[in-house]
Amino acid sequence: MNAGAYGMQIGSYVREVKLYRAAGRKIEVLRGDQISFEYRHTSFAPDDMMLAVILELPSKPFKVILEGIRICNENDAPASRSARKAPAASSKTLQAPPRAA
Repeated sequence: MNAGAYGMQIGSYVREVKLYRAAGRKIEVLRGDQISFEYRHTSFAPDDMMLAVILELPSKPFKVILEGIRICNENDAPASRSARKAPAASSKTLQAPPRAA
């Protein structure tokens, strides 16, 4: 997911995060202003596990939301999607490797 697309960042809407800190083996609750969100980086440790997130989204009229979706879809035209499309997986690539005896 591109959480920073179209000039917006998900961090702006995070109000609270409940996470498990593996290093300290404890659960913590952080306010959004206690978390640093940067391009492809946050203040979370690599072994932190988010358990719950509370977002506060702005209220907008339904028609405004639909117009925003339409604009985003136009910006992500089919030609650009097909260029990024991953190759189809064959059934062989989905099989688990044989177990060692």
